[in-house]
Amino acid sequence: FKNVEQKKVGVSVIIAARNELANLAKLLTEISKQNYPLFELILVDDCSDDGSTEYVLQFQKTHSKTGFDFKYIQLKEKPKGVNGKKYALQQGILASKYKILLFTDADCIPTNSDWIQEMTKPFWDSNTEIVLGFSPYFSQKSWLNLWVQYETFYTAVQYLSFALTKIPYMGVGRNLAYRKELFESKEGFDTHLKVLGGDDDLFVGEHANRTNTVVVLNKKSQTQSQAENTWLDWIAQKKRHLSVGVHYQVKHKISLAFLQGSHFVLIIGVLVLILWSDYELLGITLWVFRTIALSVQFGRIQRKLQSKVPIFFVFGFDFLYISYFTLLGIASFTTKAQWKKRKKHDSFQPRH
Repeated sequence: FKNVEQKKVGVSVIIAARNELANLAKLLTEISKQNYPLFELILVDDCSDDGSTEYVLQFQKTHSKTGFDFKYIQLKEKPKGVNGKKYALQQGILASKYKILLFTDADCIPTNSDWIQEMTKPFWDSNTEIVLGFSPYFSQKSWLNLWVQYETFYTAVQYLSFALTKIPYMGVGRNLAYRKELFESKEGFDTHLKVLGGDDDLFVGEHANRTNTVVVLNKKSQTQSQAENTWLDWIAQKKRHLSVGVHYQVKHKISLAFLQGSHFVLIIGVLVLILWSDYELLGITLWVFRTIALSVQFGRIQRKLQSKVPIFFVFGFDFLYISYFTLLGIASFTTKAQWKKRKKHDSFQPRH
């Protein structure tokens, strides 16, 4: 990109938060340190009851003279039948004053002070309307975290690769940007406002195309967040995500069905060859070949994203992935998912 300093445009960073007191201190501090000359942060409190309001008001007071452009919107209730965070995000968008909207979650942290700059560079091209970013999780020493890292990377490889081949079908709300004009011209989230999720993947799937969508991969453009700490919490999170899939466009459903179907058929075929035929060696050869090919390709993508994921677990996790995707996909359509439950916490005591 040429004439970097002359291309600076105003950016509205919008975050919806529910009961995120534990994360707000670091989040607000890191955003306030962003190396970008013209941006505002809009925090929409989605009916929190954990003391977030008291903390944010104190933060606002402390930073009132620093020039940090910060807006706080507190929601105490939402329209009947509306769940999830889309309504909160919509209120933030309505209150925004800039033409570029950049989104992340309250439990995310930019990996670099140039995050805003890197995620908004593509908008210097007037044809760009949507920018997709990568958002890995922090690493921890646990089997759950290893699996989360692998599954998140696998998902990112899919949606980023599809976008790079001019078939964008989703993004993640932890790191996503688009033009306010696009949101307004397409009537925002109105077509799926009552669907629990979809503020990222349904919106992108409906309005992204081969010419208006750009992928940003470098390390400075990424955000990171804390993964769920228990299997039950992670399962609940994934059910929310997968339950939105039924609302995808038909062409995207077909593409993903072919991708997952080929994976499923290969695994079943390998198991049949190894366990119930006289061609065990062929089955083992096919499995080893896929594992090596997948590991090499994942390694290349890993270096491109400058992200560390447990590539050496491909052999076992590749089998678990298709099992998890099938079983959890069924569960997501048979049980009701929720965003974040409201529950009482110890209230925040502001310092005097």
